[in-house]
Amino acid sequence: MRELELDGEIAVGARRSRAAHDDALLDLERDRIRIDNTNHRSAAATQAQLVDSLPQIVVQLPTPGELTTYQLGGDLSGLSALIGQLTRVLETWSAARPMSVSGAVFDESGDQVNRR
Repeated sequence: MRELELDGEIAVGARRSRAAHDDALLDLERDRIRIDNTNHRSAAATQAQLVDSLPQIVVQLPTPGELTTYQLGGDLSGLSALIGQLTRVLETWSAARPMSVSGAVFDESGDQVNRR
């Protein structure tokens, strides 16, 4: 009788271990898919995510001791003007720094450099 109880406990332990292992594999697969989706995202989608995350970034910035306002040009009274200027800044930044989803490295002239 004791032998059956021990066999049952071993079987339950094995099933729990297997379930934990399967859960870990599912988590890894979920992470792999999420990272793959992130790597294949378009530049426009990345820019949209950056714009969406601006409020969270601003909250984390330190409070300035002095506030100086600079107008970059045009009427900044509307949200569309601000988004337009942010888009131009991102476009300028993207043009100056080639983006790569493959992990390739580029030098200042835009030529691909072999990484070793």
